[in-house]
Amino acid sequence: MIETSNKCSSLRQFIRLYLYLFIEAEIKRINKELANIRSKFKGDKALDGYSKKKYVCKLLFIFLLGHDIDFGHMEAVNLLSSNKYTEKQIGYLFISVLVNSNSELIRLINNAIKNDLSSRNPTFMCLALHCIANVGSREMAEAFASEIPRILVAGDTMDSVKQSAALCLLRLYKTSPDLVLMGEWTSRVVHLLNDQHMVRAPPRDHADGGSFCNSTLCS
Repeated sequence: MIETSNKCSSLRQFIRLYLYLFIEAEIKRINKELANIRSKFKGDKALDGYSKKKYVCKLLFIFLLGHDIDFGHMEAVNLLSSNKYTEKQIGYLFISVLVNSNSELIRLINNAIKNDLSSRNPTFMCLALHCIANVGSREMAEAFASEIPRILVAGDTMDSVKQSAALCLLRLYKTSPDLVLMGEWTSRVVHLLNDQHMVRAPPRDHADGGSFCNSTLCS
């Protein structure tokens, strides 16, 4: 019995030591990589879009591992102006996860989003709408609550963009209902319920989504 207890104690000590060394090695490796990325961003040689995307993606991964990231935000914002999907996508992903509503970069971010919403490129429009919905801040609502309905009811808007716009509008309505003002577009939104490409059964835990039309738009 004593021998078994000693073996268990030895095993626990081994596991603790392993985890300690593993975490220590991870932190050391990550700090080294962060220093490398920082030097690349501050270097005299201008980085191309691919390199910016690569380093911003690394920062995002390091953040998801649980480490703080205090730089790279401007580089991510710069990616929003790229005409390449993967670069713009990583930029929006970084912004959605790591930039808070009090950031001094919000104006630049909003300008980039406005450019994508007015581009009529459905892929870029969806990325911008997803970012607005993911952030869902009051600042986003103030900037885009009047623009989203126009995109939603426009006759030349593709179905995929309409779906993204509808979910985006719902998110803004839930977070800042006073900023989503009713107007001429409300009756046209209700008509979208007859569009087979727009009607989707809401998940069970979001069953109140339909109330956006029933209790608000139709009132």
